[in-house]
Amino acid sequence: MEPARVLDFSAEKWAEDKSKIPQRFRDAMHEELDKFLDKLMVVFEKDRRPSVADLSDLLTKSRQDFLGSCLQHLIEQRYSAELSMEECSCPRCGKSCTHRQVVRKKLQTAQGPFELRRPWFYCTNCKQGFAPLDAAAEISRREKQFDIQKRAVKVAAQVPFDCASEIFEDLTGQQASDHFIHDVFEEVGEHAPLETVVPKPEEIAKRMCPFGKRARRNFFARAGGLVTRGAGEGRAAAG
Repeated sequence: MEPARVLDFSAEKWAEDKSKIPQRFRDAMHEELDKFLDKLMVVFEKDRRPSVADLSDLLTKSRQDFLGSCLQHLIEQRYSAELSMEECSCPRCGKSCTHRQVVRKKLQTAQGPFELRRPWFYCTNCKQGFAPLDAAAEISRREKQFDIQKRAVKVAAQVPFDCASEIFEDLTGQQASDHFIHDVFEEVGEHAPLETVVPKPEEIAKRMCPFGKRARRNFFARAGGLVTRGAGEGRAAAG
């Protein structure tokens, strides 16, 4: 993926050219659109006409770089204050910290991948580093962001992790390993009470009805393990 052009959002530039930001953003998007269209031109370079499925796969693959770049530019515009910080208070102790360095972070979202360059601060009292942008924009510490994590957990709640990985890629065009899906599923489980994860009795009965009495004993995914249910019984198994 060719990196998107980084917009200049320094404090001085922001004060001088605030009114020009929308037009600069449009110009940057036009450049990204041209790159996207160039990738589609391969359709006309071969004599063989691609099928609808081939064209759909090409768009799915190509659009991620385009939409990822769009998302990058939107973040750079809307969070320009955090991207131009020279000083920031420590979120733990409140001490004023000066800008140490610019740190790159790769992000994978449901729209596509991109990279951000944001200021990094270090608190000598707490011995902790932090990036104001990450907190302001709710950026996950993982490379795969919360929108991908949310979709992965939904799929994993219905099928085994290895199947979830394959289905996730087929539906989204994004890769998510079974190990990643398992880890995220477990993290969600640690914060979700059992009554939130396990369906209500009415919903369970509705799901079991088409399969008859033999399906009354089943397994339901829950935080940290499995819940085994039989007629009139319930037991949590440690994960």
